[in-house]
Formats: sequence, C-alpha cells, structure tokens
Amino acid sequence: MKQPRLILVVACALLTLHSKLHFCQAAVGAIITPTIFNLFLNPACSNGFYNRQAFLAAATSFPLFGTSGPFASQKRELAAFFAHVSHETGGGCFKDEEGNNDRYHGRGPIQLTGRANYQAAGDYLKVDLVDNPDRVAKDPTLAFKTAIWFWMIAQAPGGTCHSVLNSQGFGATTRIINGIECNSGNRPEQADRVDLFQTFCGKLGVSYSGQLYC
Repeated sequence: MKQPRLILVVACALLTLHSKLHFCQAAVGAIITPTIFNLFLNPACSNGFYNRQAFLAAATSFPLFGTSGPFASQKRELAAFFAHVSHETGGGCFKDEEGNNDRYHGRGPIQLTGRANYQAAGDYLKVDLVDNPDRVAKDPTLAFKTAIWFWMIAQAPGGTCHSVLNSQGFGATTRIINGIECNSGNRPEQADRVDLFQTFCGKLGVSYSGQLYC
C-alpha cells in the first residue's frame, strides 16, 4: 500500500524544478483528504470560504509546500500550517480580524497584516493588494495563496516558516507569525497553537519533535 504514495512523492519532488504541475497538488491532496481538511477547518463556519478545493488550487503555486523531504516531514509541515490557520481563523470561521478597521488589518487563513505584507504578497502573486486588500477576504484561492506565500516566501530573521519547522521546531514558526506571543511567556494563544499542532500531527499519524514553544 505504501509504494504508490512513495512514487507520487518522489515524482513530485523531481517535477518541482521544472513546473507547477497538478501532480504536486495530488501529493498534498493525498495527505489533506476531504475528511482531514474538515477536521482541521470547518468549511460550514465560513459559508464554505475556507474549502479544500481552494487550498489545493493555491498549493499548486508553491510546489515545495507540503512536498519537501521525507513523507513524515511533509505531513508535519501541513499539520503545522493548519494549526496556525485554525488558530488565526477560529477553526475556519473568520476571514477578517475582528474589531480592527485598519485598511491592512488581518485577512485570510494566516491573517495577512500590514501594508508591507500586502505589498510583498501582491507583488509575488501579481495581484494588486495595496489598492484592493479586501480581495484576500473575498477570493478563497487567493486567500490561501497569501497564507502559503507567507509560510514559504516571507522572510523573517532566521528564515521562513517552511525552512525553520524541521530545523528548529514548531515554536520557531510561531515566532515568525506572531512573535509577540513569544515575548510574554507561554501565553494562552501560544498554547492553543501548540495544542492544535499536536492534535493535527496525531490526525495525520506523524510525530512532532523540536521546540514546541518559542
């Protein structure tokens, strides 16, 4: 039973140097099945905004996302990503940061925040998000693209969420996403992220290692 999955993962890794084929989307989709997606996020909560189809469509723009390294590392990365998304969106309920009227307030799965991030994400994705920041809360695929862009591309001191997860642990990704939680001890917000990560790793049948807290 394991051989077809191994072939899919290896083939995807070879293709990433040349294209963004849907073959890699299938590799991510083999891990994030419909059942798993609905365990991680509740599509009904946002009237279907956060849905698996949009997530997989967005993932094709980032062929190394959820496909790098051993199969266990791929599952661990996806568990970590969805742990943060679930925390930021209340389990998939919120598209916008509640109670914040700033033009560049948090939007989307990872709550993209600040003009600089909207500018950088828009430049990378070739979409004007400076003049149209609301697009992140209106287009599900674009919303997931901004979240995966932040995970894979947005640079923080020490690397990206993608690069630090397996080298430093889950806590390092929290520091990148919302470092203020790290500077105040193990706040409840950080504990919730860790709780979700541990739960999601369990759902995917993968262990977690490294520093859980930042």
